[in-house]
Amino acid sequence: YYALRTDLREISRAARRNALVSTDSGVKPDLRVQQHKATVTVTDAHSYSVRIEERSQVLTYAGKKDNAELKLSWNSSNPEPVLERATVTDKDGVRHEVGKDEINVLDADWVASAPRYAPSRTKVISLPKVEEGSLIDYAYTTTYRNLTAVSWSEIFASTDAVDADEVEIIAPASLPLHIDNRAGAKVTKEGDQQRITVKRRLLPIAREAGLAPAKTWAPQLSFTTVRDDAAYAEALRPVLAAKCQPDDAVKSKAAELVAGLQSDADKIVALRNFVAKNIRQAGPGWGEIPASELSGATPTLADGYGGAADRQLLFVALLRAAGYDATPALFATDELAVVTRRPSEALPQGYYTALGTRLRLADGPVDFAYLSQYADWRVNAADGDVVLPLDSGTPERVKSVANDSTTSYAIAINENGDATVDYTSEVRGEGATSFTSWASEVTPEDLSRYFQSLITGLSRDATPRGENVIEKGAVGKLGYGANVADFAVVQGDLAYFDLPGSVGEIFPGANESGRRLPYAVGSRHDSKAVWTVDLPKGWKLSGEPSSIDWDGPAGVGNVKLAVSSERRDDGGLRLTWTREVALKAAVISPEAFPALVELNRRMKATDTWRVLLERE
Repeated sequence: YYALRTDLREISRAARRNALVSTDSGVKPDLRVQQHKATVTVTDAHSYSVRIEERSQVLTYAGKKDNAELKLSWNSSNPEPVLERATVTDKDGVRHEVGKDEINVLDADWVASAPRYAPSRTKVISLPKVEEGSLIDYAYTTTYRNLTAVSWSEIFASTDAVDADEVEIIAPASLPLHIDNRAGAKVTKEGDQQRITVKRRLLPIAREAGLAPAKTWAPQLSFTTVRDDAAYAEALRPVLAAKCQPDDAVKSKAAELVAGLQSDADKIVALRNFVAKNIRQAGPGWGEIPASELSGATPTLADGYGGAADRQLLFVALLRAAGYDATPALFATDELAVVTRRPSEALPQGYYTALGTRLRLADGPVDFAYLSQYADWRVNAADGDVVLPLDSGTPERVKSVANDSTTSYAIAINENGDATVDYTSEVRGEGATSFTSWASEVTPEDLSRYFQSLITGLSRDATPRGENVIEKGAVGKLGYGANVADFAVVQGDLAYFDLPGSVGEIFPGANESGRRLPYAVGSRHDSKAVWTVDLPKGWKLSGEPSSIDWDGPAGVGNVKLAVSSERRDDGGLRLTWTREVALKAAVISPEAFPALVELNRRMKATDTWRVLLERE
């Protein structure tokens, strides 16, 4: 009875508070969180637990859909999460408790195909009678053990209205914690314990496209037991040392694979391709299980399968067995996480996203963030990514082939407006690897349909001309030719046409100037497109063509569109449009955001890409 009275009282209070939400932030939330508390208990430098307690009210239908289930994920090398309670009080005051029939445990997708590993599971808790106005109350505890290091983070930002967001961290006083306190938390020491506490009220944030990482604009509280990259490498090194040492079976396989090969390139490719082709990828992702739970090279070779990390450990062992200087290495593949890391910031949680390999040769290192038989042997990681060789503990930048693309359209228009179009695209770096993979595995039927879709994309009346081009390797190349009837619309002394493949926004979602929170460009983008148009004799451009020379805010990069013309030997005019895009990961403030919107507007504008001609 007391619990029922409490629930009814909270529902009544929440109803009176709802008006404050739109008044304060102008954003209508789907959920009002009356209380959220995270209690983090650190046992030592390798284990901790997190207790989550939340009490919230559903405000909208979307809130009902998003909060009808509670999902708790864990790997069975750790204890199963403990659900203390889960209840729903409907708007009529009736209290419903979760029963056994409403709890299901599901295995991760990889479990059946990788029985060697401790399975990862998700406990799906279906909350009963969740409707608009319902009050949801739950508490659970998740425990993590045998970690290389303990890291945890809380960012105080939500699309929901949160009346009280509370964090309490309890750790041994003797355990050094590297704390990033940008949330106004209180740090105290009491006897043999240290405590970090904070409580905040959160207004709902707007749901905006391309939102920058919350750590760049919202209050954050985080801690880690490793100060920096070197400390993390030092902690991880002994955990993986024995797992990448070649035993007799690995040595025998390496000798078999490199037998008769003379060059380093041939030997390295043979070892890499063996793992890529013959060791099936199946198992947990990096960080899904403690590093100590990885199988290592020997079981991975014997069983013929392994997760991405274990396949890399086998590759390291094979390289060592063949006489090469190789070490496991961590890779930070999230460009935005790299550029937003502050100089004085301790190692952020999840900063390194993959375990790979650093191979040292006389003419420089070669990095392997992934293993693909389709990659050029020196292009196995993205140029510019951060790599942390575990033996040195010093982060470096990957030196590989830059990922870029070039496309060209060669268009020749006759007096009637009909045209021939020759299209060519080239990709380098990781783009070439992806292209080679696709071109090697696509069926002839699908390839034919793909080329047909490209040609009909020019015009429904377009027909193929000549042979299609597919070239695989360090530079991936694709090309086709087409005849296009009525490519240009001719009306007396005037004509017009649209440049193919040209219209499109540069910054996805940057369509409205009004913005509250920073926008993020998530990765590098380097591309060049060239349109060469041969006009029939006696025709010229009408008016001044659009040109763009745009330098973006916050060093995000630049976009250029230039138009030039020249006379051909036969007296006709040749026009050339060149578009160059060079962007990098960056965070754009709301104040600078309109510059992106304006560029998108110009790049999508009809007059930018529609070409008007007149007779000379």
